[in-house]
Amino acid sequence: MGLQAGLFANLASSIGGSASNYYATRAQGRIESDALKLNATRAEAEAQDALRRGETAASRQLGATGRLVGSQRAAMAAQGINIDSGSASEVTQDTAALGALDALTTRNNAYREAYGFKSQALGYAGQAKLTRMGARSAGYSTLLTGGLSAARDLASYGGQVQAQNQRQLILDRMDAQRDEEWNKLSQATRKVRGNSW
Repeated sequence: MGLQAGLFANLASSIGGSASNYYATRAQGRIESDALKLNATRAEAEAQDALRRGETAASRQLGATGRLVGSQRAAMAAQGINIDSGSASEVTQDTAALGALDALTTRNNAYREAYGFKSQALGYAGQAKLTRMGARSAGYSTLLTGGLSAARDLASYGGQVQAQNQRQLILDRMDAQRDEEWNKLSQATRKVRGNSW
């Protein structure tokens, strides 16, 4: 009975420990995955913010350029210069073109910044999936290891029971041989003493 109790204690410990480790591994994986998902969400929000800031800065740039062109035209007109032709027209057109180029550069920089954040978001999302998959795999591995350990304990118990049965069989045979030898010895002794026994 002691052998069985030890076996069941080992099995319970092995299975219980495996289950506990399985759930702990899975929980840790979920926590890490959730943190990575949060980072992905944050990076996506930063990308949207970069685009908004870029558009705002580009709009400001275009507004400032428009005001500058207006100031140039007003100053030239106040001096009596014909603003619709010649170098005066070229100056205002160049100013407008440079302002538009600055606005485009600002937008392009914002798109590049947003692209960097979107790349980060994708990286975090991928890491989150891999982390969850890794935790799941590690959890299953823990269960498999615990199951194999339990199977080994059962096999060991079976071997011990078999050995114990063989030992008992040998002892029973030895007892039978001893009894047989004792009977032979008793019979021989009776013959020698003349059946006085």
